[in-house]
Amino acid sequence: VTYLVIYWLAGYFIAWQNPELRAFYGSSGEIAPFFEHTFDTFIDSPSLILLQLARGILFAVIAIPIIRGSRVKPWLTGLLVAFLLALPHLGHIMPNPLMPIASVRFSHMVETSTSTFIFGLIIVWLLHRRHYNVKDLFSKKQTGLPNVER
Repeated sequence: VTYLVIYWLAGYFIAWQNPELRAFYGSSGEIAPFFEHTFDTFIDSPSLILLQLARGILFAVIAIPIIRGSRVKPWLTGLLVAFLLALPHLGHIMPNPLMPIASVRFSHMVETSTSTFIFGLIIVWLLHRRHYNVKDLFSKKQTGLPNVER
């Protein structure tokens, strides 16, 4: 769900601001207000929401072994995971037949690399140690994972 929220916010406030990108996806004209756009998409394209939920789970599954195996400070692990998730999205800049318009590719590149970078930081923050309650989530006290030295 965290990934879906980050993806959706970045998609609307970064990529969807580009009129060429909106036209590319068949939504030319003025941009709809955020909540109207969100509601319409949830109703018209529920498969997009399910796809992004699955993508968030996949990204977390990819990150877990890195988080568990990391022997460096959590903030360095966060940067490592964030860059690992974000760097492949820089490939959007290259011309391709699926997205031939340069501004559309660039908007997607900025949107997806930014959102996955932020998601990478957040999942390390959430998963690098056990949290027994909300207070633990925000404390500096290390409650550590088993067999992981910090």
